[in-house]
Amino acid sequence: MRFSPVWKVCLPAAAASLLGLACEPIVEAESARADATPTESDALVERFRDALAARDVDAALALVHLDGALSREASERAYRAEFARVFERPVARVTISPPVDGTALGYSRGPTRFRPNLAIVASLSIEFAGDGVGDAAGPASTSFPLGRSRDGLRIATAIPVR
Repeated sequence: MRFSPVWKVCLPAAAASLLGLACEPIVEAESARADATPTESDALVERFRDALAARDVDAALALVHLDGALSREASERAYRAEFARVFERPVARVTISPPVDGTALGYSRGPTRFRPNLAIVASLSIEFAGDGVGDAAGPASTSFPLGRSRDGLRIATAIPVR
């Protein structure tokens, strides 16, 4: 499974240290594993599928909770690029799944620590059509961490810890 470059998931310690990343638990595990309701999940999946069918990056971007991002413009550009890459490939399935291990963890890049801007409750999982192993076009799947905001279930982004 491949993760969006917008959100860094903690790697095993050896791999993380080679990349200059250090992972630290920042969000309490219990709060980060609350289940998304079926209604919220269905609504988010339907909105993402509609964006996918229309290849509408703006509609997909509307599902991202950008509050607190270090640079809103940079985060928007990164998500636009990631959604454009997803929309280029045939998608077999879009689902809501339990949170991917590590998404409730923060990461460090240089002197700055980051954490999710929402408590992670699930993942938006996108499986690409093909043999399931990935190919020259890219990985077999990708996912985005989801959290609950005042507007419902949204894709989370990383924010600096102050």
